[in-house]
Amino acid sequence: ENEENIEDWQTNIRAINTDVESVTKYFKMDEVKVKELNLQLTKLIDRLRKDKEALRQASNKNRMVQIALDKCAEEFREAYTERQDVVKQWEGAVALLRKRDIEIELVAN
Repeated sequence: ENEENIEDWQTNIRAINTDVESVTKYFKMDEVKVKELNLQLTKLIDRLRKDKEALRQASNKNRMVQIALDKCAEEFREAYTERQDVVKQWEGAVALLRKRDIEIELVAN
């Protein structure tokens, strides 16, 4: 009976050793996977940082272009208004010249 108990113990020990080897194998596989995921995470964080910086720069550039465009539009409106004033002055001058031409013709006849 002692020999049977010893054999049972040895069988149990072998089973436990097999289980420990399996757990150790899976643990090592998990360690490798964790290292891979950490590396991937580091790369993604770096990419995110670079993309955020690129977005910030693009946003700043966009703001600068928008400001320049707004200034250009304002200058155009001012130039257009100025042009309209000049056209009105010319129209007034032409109307005055016509009036004077008519008055000259009336006086001449």
